[in-house]
Amino acid sequence: MSDTQNTDPSANTQTSTGTTPAAEPVASGALLSADPAATSQQVPEGQTVTDPVAEPADPNATTEEPIESIVGAPEAYEFTPPEGSKFDEEVIGTFSAVAKELDLSQGAAQKILDAIAPKVAERFMANQLEAIKTLHGEWVTQVKNDKELGGDNLEQNLAVAEKALTAFGTPELRKLLGNYDPQSNPKGTGMGNHPELIRAFVAIGKAISEDTPVSGGKQPTKGEISAAKALYPDQTA
Repeated sequence: MSDTQNTDPSANTQTSTGTTPAAEPVASGALLSADPAATSQQVPEGQTVTDPVAEPADPNATTEEPIESIVGAPEAYEFTPPEGSKFDEEVIGTFSAVAKELDLSQGAAQKILDAIAPKVAERFMANQLEAIKTLHGEWVTQVKNDKELGGDNLEQNLAVAEKALTAFGTPELRKLLGNYDPQSNPKGTGMGNHPELIRAFVAIGKAISEDTPVSGGKQPTKGEISAAKALYPDQTA
């Protein structure tokens, strides 16, 4: 009668040297996890236990917002100026040419303009106001040194000019002749300092005075701007 093979994996196996006990199941706590509370599991005989390997990241997956490319110049730039202003065509043309040469994208070039345009405008305005103030100072000096208008005749001539301005001028004209101020007088031109304009008003004042002398110490009436302030705002005593 032939021997019957024992297929029970837990049974002892017969060898030429004797019986060999089956491999003991290995607890997974030490090999699969450092967590002592992890559930143990048996590892089949002949298999190797390894740590779990993380799945490779999806190369197409993104965790951050995509960064807009700064390269790739368009066929033609279309820049948007700050609200309430406009770009100088010559300046923006030069900037566009440089941006094109650097191959800047539309967004990158616009971002540069958004950052520097207000600063450039602010600096330009400051330089303009300083230049105007300097020019007005030069006019004042010319009037003071004028043989006809200045010197000892300055106060009297300004009083005569004031008479002409009072007779023919309007409050708006006074503002126009006054110095520019962004708050109190945004329409001011400072032309009240110009020697030729003062000369013209002096001639008009003399023409309407009917040879009546005008005192150089004339005081303006209530609500009236003195000649020194209206026609000669930068005059100092």
